[in-house]
Amino acid sequence: MENQYKLDAIATRFRALILLLLDLLSWSISIYSFFELRYLDIDISTTTTLNSALVAIGVTVSVHFIVGTLFWIYRGRYRIGSKEESLVVGLTFLISGGTLCSISLIRNSHLIPLSVAIAGTISALVLAISGRIVIRTIHESARRPTSARRALIFGFGSAGIQLIDNMITDPSSPYIPVGFLDDDKRKRGLRIRGIGYLGTRYDVMEAARATGATTLIIAVTNGPSSLYQDLNTAAIDAGLEAKVLPPLSTILDGKIGFRDLNDINIIDLLGRHPIDTDIASIAGYLSGKRVLITGAGGSIGSELTRQVLRYSPAEVIMLDRDETALHGLQLSIAGRATLDTPDLVLGDIRDSDFLNTLFNERRPQVVFHAAALKHLPLLEQYPIEAWKSNVLGTHN
Repeated sequence: MENQYKLDAIATRFRALILLLLDLLSWSISIYSFFELRYLDIDISTTTTLNSALVAIGVTVSVHFIVGTLFWIYRGRYRIGSKEESLVVGLTFLISGGTLCSISLIRNSHLIPLSVAIAGTISALVLAISGRIVIRTIHESARRPTSARRALIFGFGSAGIQLIDNMITDPSSPYIPVGFLDDDKRKRGLRIRGIGYLGTRYDVMEAARATGATTLIIAVTNGPSSLYQDLNTAAIDAGLEAKVLPPLSTILDGKIGFRDLNDINIIDLLGRHPIDTDIASIAGYLSGKRVLITGAGGSIGSELTRQVLRYSPAEVIMLDRDETALHGLQLSIAGRATLDTPDLVLGDIRDSDFLNTLFNERRPQVVFHAAALKHLPLLEQYPIEAWKSNVLGTHN
């Protein structure tokens, strides 16, 4: 631990030195260059103009070092290339450049031309910010796993933008975004972190060939089933792995990242997304009541459970015969899944004895019955199973 602390301290000092040198070189190059442009007809190296350039560089470098130190730019407070650092760096350059402009105006002479002070400040700031972006890009690329897969992102809404940002900034991301697609052609020409627009859902194959992508990520949290069907078909035709984001309601902190990605499934393709139930209209009826939800681990039941919990029921009994579904439900609600709490009930609604015992022991006052088999092609092959669940289970 002590050795790691020393290594981190050395790395912080080295980074501070690199950033300081970058800023000082930005000032020196910019001011000297604009002095050259200002006095094109004079040999700057053999006249007093050189002394003026050195004075200007000395003033800006000194002021910048003092202000930058006070703002903790070189003490590891900010992530390199972040918005926060860019704002503080910009303010530091403006203060340093403003000092140079003030000297130029106060002296009212050509020792330090005002045009050089203004243009040099803008140029130095651009060089410093650009250098930081390059440093951050190199740093992030070096830390990324060599096995990271090239990914196309469909959807340039807030979810897609968050996902791209997360993939680029998190060095543990197994994906590298190489392009995005969106059916809104007005987004043509837009870029996010250097990732450009490559077409609509009908251009997946061409985009994959152009970028060498191996994965298609659908960054749409509640799209129509036709969209998922088209994109899934396009991914299969292009030989791509398809991934999809879950509904926003299942993401605990509301922040979207690559860890939220799932394989595309039958629920997405059939459009069986969690319903928007008007629970608020019966909120008073739920408050303080014991509520039983059957099929609680399914797409409809899980959303019902989340909405019911908002209205302070005395108890919510989550019933499902799928232990994995109950595990996922408790994890999404509580942030952990111990599976040892009485609110989770593992059982089958087709078992009348089990249901009688459950009702006698738990005495639910409100029942939301969401348990059902619903995938028609499979049920047509096994109609007796459909009868047992959807008819007898409901009867029980």
